[in-house]
Amino acid sequence: MSSRVALAIVLALITGCTSTAATTVDGKIGGHGLAAKSAVFVTKQVTTLGLTGTADFVMISDTPALCTELQNNIPIRNSAMLTMMMVKAVSETSFDAPTVGVYPIALAVAVPPFQVSTAIFDATDASCASVYTEVQEATGGNVELTALGANAGEKTTGKIDLLFGGERLVGEFEATFCEVGTGGAAADCQ
Repeated sequence: MSSRVALAIVLALITGCTSTAATTVDGKIGGHGLAAKSAVFVTKQVTTLGLTGTADFVMISDTPALCTELQNNIPIRNSAMLTMMMVKAVSETSFDAPTVGVYPIALAVAVPPFQVSTAIFDATDASCASVYTEVQEATGGNVELTALGANAGEKTTGKIDLLFGGERLVGEFEATFCEVGTGGAAADCQ
C-alpha cells in the first residue's frame, strides 16, 4: 500500500469530490513536483499532540479525481500528493475548529493557546509505492487559511509556503469538501 493511501486511512479523512483549477503548487521535493489537478478538504474530530478536537485537512493531488480515489481507497501510480493538517489548540487537552489565519509548521509542542499545521508530501512510482525511503514532512513555513468551508459544496481556500529541509513548495489552494470513510482494503494500483 502506498504511503499516501496509508496516510488517508490513518488520518481517517475525507468524503465528496471535485477538482479545482484555482490550486497551484510550485517547487519540487526530492525531484518530484506537484502539478495540482484536484484539492479536497475535511473537518474531522481527531486526537493528536495529546489533544482532542476538530482539525482541518487539505489534500492536493496531481490526479483529477482525488476525492473518488480516497473514497474507494485507490492507490494511483506515478502521482504526487500534499496533505496538510491545521489545528487551533485552546487548552492543554483540546483544540477548536481552525479559523481563518496563519498556521505555522509545528516541530515541537507549545503551550496552548496556539495554532499549528503539519504537512506531508508523497510521490508514487509505477507500482504505487512511495518514491521516498523516508516520510517527507515539512520542516518549516506555514499554511494560511483565507476562507473556510464546512459542508458539501463549500470550499476552503488558502496559501502555502512550506519548507522540506532545503526544498520549498509555495502556492494557493481552493479545496472542495470531500467525505470518505475510515479506509478499508486498498484497491489495485491504478
